[in-house]
Amino acid sequence: MSYAEKIKAWEQSAPVAKIKIGRYPLTFSYENSYESRWETCWICVESVMYELDWEDTPESNYFNEINHKLKSSFYDREYMDELIAALASNPFTPQD
Repeated sequence: MSYAEKIKAWEQSAPVAKIKIGRYPLTFSYENSYESRWETCWICVESVMYELDWEDTPESNYFNEINHKLKSSFYDREYMDELIAALASNPFTPQD
């Protein structure tokens, strides 16, 4: 296997987390970001690939409020675990 093939296999095996907040399904992947000087971080795929009608929605405001309370940032490996735990009481999740 060439190094280029090894890199491609490594990139394809990177973790992906799917989170739904109200009307918005968000997919985060752990990868290198050109926006943050090629540092590895959690990136929201939807915001990179296409524009969501997300800004100033109740869901985005809730997400931002939760995000600011977290100890970690999207540069930290444990960020997604903390985010998922914080979203456990997501008010946009339908109740049974």
